[in-house]
Amino acid sequence: MQRYYSSTRAEWLLQFLLAFPTPATITAHTPDAFLTAAWPLVGRKVNKGRMLADLYRTAQESIGLPVAIDTPAIAMFRVVLRELLALCSLRQQLEQDATRVLGDQPDFQRYQSVPGVGRLSRSPSSRRPGMCGASAIIANS
Repeated sequence: MQRYYSSTRAEWLLQFLLAFPTPATITAHTPDAFLTAAWPLVGRKVNKGRMLADLYRTAQESIGLPVAIDTPAIAMFRVVLRELLALCSLRQQLEQDATRVLGDQPDFQRYQSVPGVGRLSRSPSSRRPGMCGASAIIANS
């Protein structure tokens, strides 16, 4: 999951964690019911079924302390997840605005084509931990 957390295109993970914030929220379902509920949240993954089955098995083997879904800790966790989703939306808007304003500029087009530099979501610093490249955008400011 770390590779998804560090990705700039991991809105699906935030949506997944909003729906299933603890291992108990996963194992409260049968494996088939979990797959059905989580499937639309995960997006387009090559091995989506296997990944969800692995998540279910991991949740079954969790040694973390159980946390009730209605606790202030889970409420705060969800606040943070929603804030991260808002940052993802802002990043997407920034990309669209930059393309709209600068899209016809030859320098911008060359910049977009440079591997590892191009779009905000593909910059090397976006590989730093943090959702939606927020840390990359701040670091590059």
